[in-house]
Amino acid sequence: MAGASHLTRNVEEVGPEETLIVFFEDKDVAEALAGYENYLAGRLVIDKPIYKGSLQSAIDNIWCSPDKFQVEEVRVTTYVFHLKEDKDIKHILQGSPWIFQNSCYLVQPWNRHIGCVDMSFKNSTVWVQLWGLPAHCRTKKMSMKVGAHIGKVLDVDIF
Repeated sequence: MAGASHLTRNVEEVGPEETLIVFFEDKDVAEALAGYENYLAGRLVIDKPIYKGSLQSAIDNIWCSPDKFQVEEVRVTTYVFHLKEDKDIKHILQGSPWIFQNSCYLVQPWNRHIGCVDMSFKNSTVWVQLWGLPAHCRTKKMSMKVGAHIGKVLDVDIF
């Protein structure tokens, strides 16, 4: 996700307070963004560095080998995933958070307005099972009340 331009400039023309501003045409930005439609950003909640190849191999298996799947390391524990199919994006986002080496792996859509390093990975949707509740407390209403103490309740299922 880096770009480079090779240019030559006379050093005598550069002033100490000079600021260079480059404007991009809308069509150039739109063309560049077209290649980023199927990108996801992810952060591994872990204290140790992970070898990118290990992560790519494991995630490839967990996500059922999506077509043309690639991993780009942005920094330690923060990655960008390149995928080809919308169905793969949907599957991955619906399954988040994922577990990798006993650590939580949070995934969200890539956002061009926020750098991957600055994206917030502080919230995640999870299912919580409440075991050992008395039979008379196993209702949707009671489960909603208990769940509200943990976070925002999206759905309740009784089994």
